[in-house]
Amino acid sequence: MIFLFRLAIRLIRTVILIALIAAIIIVIMFKGDIPGIELFGSEKTEQSAIVPQNGTTYSLENNELFKNIPLTQVKNVFNFMDKQEFMDVSGLTRLGYNDDYLIGQRGSDFLLYRFGDKNITMFKSEQDLQNQLQQIGQKMSLQEKSAY
Repeated sequence: MIFLFRLAIRLIRTVILIALIAAIIIVIMFKGDIPGIELFGSEKTEQSAIVPQNGTTYSLENNELFKNIPLTQVKNVFNFMDKQEFMDVSGLTRLGYNDDYLIGQRGSDFLLYRFGDKNITMFKSEQDLQNQLQQIGQKMSLQEKSAY
């Protein structure tokens, strides 16, 4: 009888330990997708704030292409997209991007987006966009659709 009791206690402890480890793994995997939860000092706290000199910011949640994608996954999704189709769907005539930023031209507006941010910054001139890129230490150029 005592043997069965000890076996049951060990089994319960093992199940609780496995459940706890699984919960920790799940939280770590989805830490960037949970709004309001910052684990292990998220690296995007101060760097993600672009302060535009002559630009206006818009929420990425208003963008039909990305509104249902977690911000941490926008870069991955963009990397898999066909760039010419992306330009067609989003109305861009010119596009440029690197590992951290995306720039584009739609009509007479120029946009700057840092992958993972909530906001897109719009500028009225290409010079304003280039000034902002210089301020944040990025060097990119806009390419025509045929370059992709």
